[in-house]
Amino acid sequence: MQALKITEMSELVRYGVKGPEATNWLIRHKVAVPIKANTWLFNENTIVMRLGTNEFLIEDQVGGDVCNKLLADHLRVAGVYKVPRVDASYLLVGSNANRILSELCALDLSASALPENEVVMTQVAGISATILRQSSNGEMVYRLWCDGTYGTYMKHTLLEIAAELNEL
Repeated sequence: MQALKITEMSELVRYGVKGPEATNWLIRHKVAVPIKANTWLFNENTIVMRLGTNEFLIEDQVGGDVCNKLLADHLRVAGVYKVPRVDASYLLVGSNANRILSELCALDLSASALPENEVVMTQVAGISATILRQSSNGEMVYRLWCDGTYGTYMKHTLLEIAAELNEL
């Protein structure tokens, strides 16, 4: 297992929605939604994150098509508001991914502190970020999203810290 690999995932299609009727609107569109705030689920090649009581970030993985279906809806429903998502997104894989993140984030993102189905919104390298931890092929991986305008800075900073710690 390598110490760290960072893969940019920014090209994946995302959809954001919020509002008091967002949950019902997603359910009517046959999107499975997490029950609790700050949790996520994976369904039909799509990650659905509930960022708050009434806010969702949805990202299609390879083979997913939920976001494109939602984007086709012109969304003219009271209490449902589209949130444009132009995030930079990264996948951090490797035995020391948590160590790298711990250098840049004040929160403990280890398995004992961040259950696999929870989402945290925090700061990484001084940038607001959304992070989740998941298992992939028996390995713990992290997904990180931040404002797209900070994407280059975020990737450079992650790589710089990894190099300083001899983790690449």
